[in-house]
Parts: sequence; structure tokens; C-alpha cells
Amino acid sequence: MKCIWFCKFSVGAPYAKALCFSRYKQSIGMDKKVELALEAIKASRGTESGEYGIDLFVSHHLDELPAAVWLEILGKENPSFDDILSALVVAYVEDDVCDFTLPNDVTNYLISVSFDENGQVVNISMES
Repeated sequence: MKCIWFCKFSVGAPYAKALCFSRYKQSIGMDKKVELALEAIKASRGTESGEYGIDLFVSHHLDELPAAVWLEILGKENPSFDDILSALVVAYVEDDVCDFTLPNDVTNYLISVSFDENGQVVNISMES
């Protein structure tokens, strides 16, 4: 079953008003898959797998997006790495992949987390 989500996974201002919208009925276990994917993204920071995944995603967007965009999506003009991680939204979820991006259509890039048949993370990459 395919499940497409548009959701913000963060807490606190300015995210307190964030809402989750599901275009399709969630299948059992998708919340856990998203949680596992986010944990794997965080754990990959500063590692070899992070080099072409979350580290590249964050550094690229810090270099490319103007301060006004960061102010709009994060409430600050100069975000930290952790600020950007907390702003990730789910773009797509299927049995073998979870894709995340930044809110408000500010980028065409994704952080894609791939899973094997046992539900284990096998790859994290930046894609467009």
C-alpha cells in the first residue's frame, strides 16, 4: 500500500501549529518507519553515509537559501544544523522508502531513506 504524507515532525514554536495531512489512509507501521528513518538521518550526521545525505543536504541549503526563507520556515535567519533537521517534513512514504524535504516548497531536493525487506535502513541519500 502506498501512503503519501505531508507532515511536520517537530515540537515547540514556531512549529506548535504544524499539522499533519494524510492524502491516503495510513498503513500500520508507517509511523514507526518514519520515526526509524528520522533517527537514521540524525545518526548519519558527520559520518561517511551522511556526507552525501544529510550533511550535503544541510550545507547545500545553508549556502543556497536566503535568510528570508529561513526566517519564514524556522523563525530565524541563521539556522543551525539541528534547526534544519527539526524542520524536515515527510514528502513521501512507501514500504521501502521515506523521503523528507523542507517545508513550503523551498527546495526540490529530498533526503531519501531506503529500507531492505526486513525494514532496516540500507541507504540515506540526497536526491532531486
